[in-house]
Amino acid sequence: MRIVEHTEARLVLQQNLALASFIALVAAVSFLVAGWNAFADGSGAWVGWGLAVLPCLAVARVMAGRVTVTFDRERGVVKIDRRRHKSIDGVTLELGDVRRALVEQQSDTSRIVLLAGPEGQPMRHPFVHHYQSGNGSFRVAKKINAWLGVSSGRTAQ
Repeated sequence: MRIVEHTEARLVLQQNLALASFIALVAAVSFLVAGWNAFADGSGAWVGWGLAVLPCLAVARVMAGRVTVTFDRERGVVKIDRRRHKSIDGVTLELGDVRRALVEQQSDTSRIVLLAGPEGQPMRHPFVHHYQSGNGSFRVAKKINAWLGVSSGRTAQ
């Protein structure tokens, strides 16, 4: 996730999910080529190679998209927009309800979530539904918490 805009009034983060989609498409083409070669050789294995293309295409379709998170002081809102192939989902939160950004970790991967809602029972709002490798989530969560004016350094399991 990269920071697109960072001012006193707005913080805009964006992640383009095209790389995962591209990798799945490359896998689909590889399986298609292997299936075509097996078909040309007269082997019955072409059916299995051909069927392996379908999950790759499904993953490519699901993963393609863009996530934009906008913190807006003037409007008093935080918008998490997830745009995927022909669909948009997301959530709009009141900026005053947002407690902090946390990093959820799973094995050696992580993702950013916002804690928002009443102090006793805040809800978690993940930016993306998948976990990713690298330490970018920690860096971005620290920037978000600094923009919100809250301490950072917390992670969630």
